[in-house]
Amino acid sequence: MSTRRPSLCSVRCIGPSLENDVPRKIAHECFNSSSGIAVADLRASPTFDDKGDQHVTRRWTVSAALTALVLLSAGTLRAQEVDAGASTVPSLASGLAKGVIFDPTTYLPAALLYQSMRLDWTSSQPFFQHGFFEANERYTASGRGHDVPVSFAQGKRQILTDSLLNLPMSFANNATSRVVERFLLDRYPDHPRLVRALGWIERSSFAAYMSNRLAAKHFRQWRQNEDLARQLGYK
Repeated sequence: MSTRRPSLCSVRCIGPSLENDVPRKIAHECFNSSSGIAVADLRASPTFDDKGDQHVTRRWTVSAALTALVLLSAGTLRAQEVDAGASTVPSLASGLAKGVIFDPTTYLPAALLYQSMRLDWTSSQPFFQHGFFEANERYTASGRGHDVPVSFAQGKRQILTDSLLNLPMSFANNATSRVVERFLLDRYPDHPRLVRALGWIERSSFAAYMSNRLAAKHFRQWRQNEDLARQLGYK
């Protein structure tokens, strides 16, 4: 998505130059994309480097592996606690999976990232229609930065994919949180409400923190794009 960020390079257009239409200061700024953040990138880098896709795959794999490990460990622990004849008692792994799946905090970071990126991408379209290039190689037709952007529909599909790649991270955190919560419930059976409250606070705090890290810059960029589009008469 195009973003207004000061740069040493001048705007490269596929249409008429902006030199005759807008102040020189704006004409000599590039629109860099921040839409390519697929998973939590705590460096807050606006674009991927050359190994961006490898980082995405590695983080997804690590999160998925951690989730599987937590579920497996939970099942083993539960199996040790349940009597051989108590086959009707659901396993901890099953209960843990249900708890994670039906917990809204599991989906909050991905959902907010998707919404913010959609707004960012949509607000970038007027600039593309007036000849601006896309800086993020993940959202260009050629796969190179500072080139013609992909279609609006293709960009939406890429945004959906990038947003869903955050789910394993949330699954891993919430599964770990619930395993710890179960351990504390067994250790402190007289304080179930306190233990569950602490677990909810941890999951909510993680979801809020990651949502802010992932989506805040896109919401800011959306507002900046809207303001600049009005200034340039694109809206």
